[in-house]
Amino acid sequence: MLLYDKCPLLGETLLQKPVATLTQFDRAAKLALLDKMEELRKRPLLDSKIQTLTNNIHVRIHSLPAARPGREQPDSIVRQEFPASKEIGRFLCILGTVIKTGGAKLLEYSRTYKCSVCRNTFDVEAPLEKWHNFPKSTTCPNLCVDGKLTPVKDSTGSKNSGNGTPLSKYKDYQEVKIQVSC
Repeated sequence: MLLYDKCPLLGETLLQKPVATLTQFDRAAKLALLDKMEELRKRPLLDSKIQTLTNNIHVRIHSLPAARPGREQPDSIVRQEFPASKEIGRFLCILGTVIKTGGAKLLEYSRTYKCSVCRNTFDVEAPLEKWHNFPKSTTCPNLCVDGKLTPVKDSTGSKNSGNGTPLSKYKDYQEVKIQVSC
C-alpha cells in the first residue's frame, strides 16, 4: 500500500518538507523501539539479551509514486535526469545505474560552543548551502556583548570525538556517481 493511498496529507507533507518530516519519522521510530524494548524487558527469559538503544535509527522511504496524485508529470519526484539547483531540499528519486562509489567518509554537521561571558553551551549546525563549512562569526543565543565562543572539548573520550577534541556530531556520507537511464 502506498503512502498516498493510506494518508495523502502525510505523503504531501513528506514531499513539501522532507527534512522536517523525515526527522519526525526518525523520532517516531526511536519511540516505537523504546516501547518494544520495554515490552521485551518484562519477559524474564529475554531480559539478559536486551542491549542499550542506539541513536542511529533512521526511516527509509521506498517505492515512490512516479507523479504526485492529481499533478502533471513535470512536478514528478521520480527523475531520469540530474536534478537542478532549484530542487535543493526537495524529496527526489533518481533512476539510474551506479557506476562508481567513493569510500565512506565522516561529515561534521554540528559543533558545540561555549560562551565566555554567560558560560552557556549551544550547538551550531553547519549550513548545507555552504558545503557544511561552519560560520566564522557566531553569536551567543543570549546576545552577550564581547562574549568569545570556544568549541567545547570532549573530556569523556566518547565515540564521536577523541579525548580533548571538539565536541561534534558527525554523519556518514559517500560520493556516488550515477549514469541516468534514458
